[in-house]
Amino acid sequence: MLELKEDQLFYLPDLRHLEEDDLHIAIDPEGPNWIATDSRGGQILRWLDQRVTLGELVRRYTESFQVTSAVAWLHVHSFLRDALRAQVVSTTPIERPPYGGRSAHLKLEKFRELWIHTNNSCNLTCTHCLVSSSPAADRGLSTVKLLNIIEQAVDCGVTRFYFTGGEPFARPDIFQLIQYITKKKEAELIILTNATLLHNGRLKKLDATSRDRLRLQVSLDGARPETNDRLRGAGTFAQICEGTRSATRLGFPVSLTTVVMTENLEEIPEITQLVKEWGAESQHLMWMHRRGRVLETMPESFPSTEDLVRIVRATKQRARSLGVTIDNIESMKLRVNGRPFVKYDLGNQFWDSMCVYSDGVVYPSAATANFKPLAAGMISNGNLGEIWRNSELAQKFRQASVVSKQFLTEDPLKYITGGGDIEHSYFFSLDKSQSGNVLAPDPYYEVYTAIAHDVMLDLASEKKRAFNRRSGFNAPIIFHAMGDGAVACGTDTDQIDVRRDTAVATLHSNCVLAFDIEKSRQVVQEFYGKAAEEPQAALCCPTRYDQLDISHIPQEVIDRFYGCGSPVTVASLLPGETAVDLGSGSGIDCFIAAKKVGPAGKVIGVDMTDPMLELANRNKQPVADN
Repeated sequence: MLELKEDQLFYLPDLRHLEEDDLHIAIDPEGPNWIATDSRGGQILRWLDQRVTLGELVRRYTESFQVTSAVAWLHVHSFLRDALRAQVVSTTPIERPPYGGRSAHLKLEKFRELWIHTNNSCNLTCTHCLVSSSPAADRGLSTVKLLNIIEQAVDCGVTRFYFTGGEPFARPDIFQLIQYITKKKEAELIILTNATLLHNGRLKKLDATSRDRLRLQVSLDGARPETNDRLRGAGTFAQICEGTRSATRLGFPVSLTTVVMTENLEEIPEITQLVKEWGAESQHLMWMHRRGRVLETMPESFPSTEDLVRIVRATKQRARSLGVTIDNIESMKLRVNGRPFVKYDLGNQFWDSMCVYSDGVVYPSAATANFKPLAAGMISNGNLGEIWRNSELAQKFRQASVVSKQFLTEDPLKYITGGGDIEHSYFFSLDKSQSGNVLAPDPYYEVYTAIAHDVMLDLASEKKRAFNRRSGFNAPIIFHAMGDGAVACGTDTDQIDVRRDTAVATLHSNCVLAFDIEKSRQVVQEFYGKAAEEPQAALCCPTRYDQLDISHIPQEVIDRFYGCGSPVTVASLLPGETAVDLGSGSGIDCFIAAKKVGPAGKVIGVDMTDPMLELANRNKQPVADN
């Protein structure tokens, strides 16, 4: 334990402070990092910013909060140790090299996902279609050409495909393409669909497809037939309902997505109820793009930022009461409560993702497809990887960075929000020559910051409510620090490689978010599953137990003591009691607890990783014998 001396000085990053509902949130924008404490903790941080010694800090605390010097010493020391652990306070000057933008930190290593506009033809003619699809539109590339594109993508490292359109299920060969990706290539496929064609023969073929590798995102633009059908066509509400229910009954993961516009704004919380009733896994809110048919049919349909924030909060309350996930909020939570000091910097277009339109032309993303100024090249002669690596447009996109958005310089959340959506920035900044700027302001940016702000307060408030003041411990505490309770103690998304200390990550396209949330957990399961097989010294918890507590535990368990530690040794377990360890890993804390509760007690370990559970179960008998 670090010894703190009376003449000790402490150093802070340039913190920004937010106070609300007796919570004090301190944000380190350049980390990014943040903590939530109470007003006393906030006051200590402000004093520390004046470069006072520990002794002076204790004196000020004594006078300000009318406590004895002994109590002040205890409170200040307790808070400082927590703050040091959370890395918002340092005993040495904080020196950080200037951030040079993502291109200075990220390497072009792996092409992870490919979006394919299988066709622009569609059985519907929606009033707000991004790419102006209709029954008369382009029917897409031939089966042979699409299979070749898929083959090229897999050779480049792609493990996830997206089909969009148009309506992908309108293609006669759609199930041949699905089987090629999910079965032959063993890759993941997400299809964006209106679900109106999921019946009869198509439903039977869908039933023969892997539930583990195929996921559906279904479009629904109203909670009532009259609203949805006005936007998507007569009778479509009933057809979407039938198709969605059929898919969920078959066991396919489904997300319901809605383009939020003035026509359906007040119905968004009602759609949350349909997510629950129709068996979908989550709800997705799509912010309107300034392109496509909507500019001709409904140019005044763009809601205000204030209305969007209001409806997101109302929908969140409805979702909470129903147990429904809103993936926009969950995706933001992965960043707000992700690993500290990971900078999110704009979108992943041309880093590990791009899109092939129905005519074979490559674009940065599905939202930019068929917008000719953003064409990166035509696929021919196996050149998909070449376009990704070396096209002029790809290099231009990769050079873009949050640091070049001067209007965000003072924003404390810029490396959590990622600086906004490149696509919205571009299309909302189009000039008369149809040229846009990926570094222009994103008109929805205040929606993202509001969601991030709410997530911070929710995390902090939940921890504050759970804190037991009746124990007699009344020092200022850090209710929540960035990364606390996050999956695997800090790994947030698959964009961050947990095998290296990557400091920069990119945002995923807002077109689909739900399945990335699940993917982040799958990455962690895979990683810690491998760590169960082969000990990883870098993951080992810095906590060291008394030898008497672990003398009965096999070495292979001790070698795999990963994570953030456990309070098992200070829990004062008594013989006959029952203990539960969530995230039990190799079982070390369960085995320590078992010794304390004895034969009359019970210990239960719960873990997300099967190899860890197998390791723990394998060592149960040796522990008992010892």
